[in-house]
Amino acid sequence: MGKNSSKEIKIEINPRLYPLEAIYASALLFLEENYLRLDGNLKDKVIVFLEPKNRKNQKKAKNLKKEFLNQLLNNTLRIKIAKQNKKLRETILNTVLFSAISKYGKNSQIK
Repeated sequence: MGKNSSKEIKIEINPRLYPLEAIYASALLFLEENYLRLDGNLKDKVIVFLEPKNRKNQKKAKNLKKEFLNQLLNNTLRIKIAKQNKKLRETILNTVLFSAISKYGKNSQIK
């Protein structure tokens, strides 16, 4: 994958809008069928370069940028919801574990 490849798609991402975790998660989904390279910096601009690995996928290349951006938004939202619901998930888990300990006792084996 060359820096100036005509088949390469360049996507510039504002890391203040999209967390790096969401960028990585989105990139992971595209690795099987595409070459991928990340560049830029974490304060101003992260640049994703995508290039289809084979001719079959090159026909789909015009939609690659749109698909990547949709996935990026999806992952960003999932991360945001997970952070918002962290306390609730922890409370539910603690309640379930406490109930199991109370029901079966500390030293009893769960059957």
